[in-house]
Amino acid sequence: MQQYLHQPSVDRTPPTSLRRAVLLPGLVAMFGLASLGAPLAVLPVRVDADLGFGPLVAGAVLAAEGLATLLTRPLVGRFADRRGARDATMLGLFGAAISGAFYVLAGLLPVSPITALGLMVIGRVAMGIGQGFLFSGGTAWAVILAGPAQQGRAMSWVGLLFFAGISAGALLGGLAGDIAHLFTALLPPQLAPDGFLVAAALTMLVPLGGLPLVLMAQRSAPAPHGAAVPLTAILRAI
Repeated sequence: MQQYLHQPSVDRTPPTSLRRAVLLPGLVAMFGLASLGAPLAVLPVRVDADLGFGPLVAGAVLAAEGLATLLTRPLVGRFADRRGARDATMLGLFGAAISGAFYVLAGLLPVSPITALGLMVIGRVAMGIGQGFLFSGGTAWAVILAGPAQQGRAMSWVGLLFFAGISAGALLGGLAGDIAHLFTALLPPQLAPDGFLVAAALTMLVPLGGLPLVLMAQRSAPAPHGAAVPLTAILRAI
């Protein structure tokens, strides 16, 4: 067991330069994680002020994403081990886009406030699952491409790209109101989207920009299977 715990990850993918190893997984994950940041400026306002549920419910809606990530991370890691890190990252893009689709439905459909709230919660859960795939898959993908000698640096740099994507998404979400004002000047009032709908559309569409990159990339080989290691043994090793 000790030998298994201390063995570095083995993959058939040949090592490459650190820049190439980090850039592709980092860019792909950036597109998906922008969806994590885009709704942050408008979602609490929608739940609190527009729908009238108050700040406590708005906070709970935001927290649903983190809870979904926490509960599904073990399954996400198992999927990345069995199917490959690239495929896990691609699923993260779909999860991020699906979350935006539920926000769009909440902003477009003539439904009751509680139904709109439910749609947003589903969107947060989809984003939470997608975030797990993006973080786990993207990190593993970069580590595999970098090779054993550069794994630590690859994890550091790809992590910076991940949070750059979240920050870029938050910037886009902050500009959603200004973008909505531009549509108001160009479209009839009944067709012009509000800031929430613009942010929702960005959340849905931006992750799709990463799909061409992930589809052109070589599929990463799954991790070699070994004996299952109990969590307590992993904690002792750490």
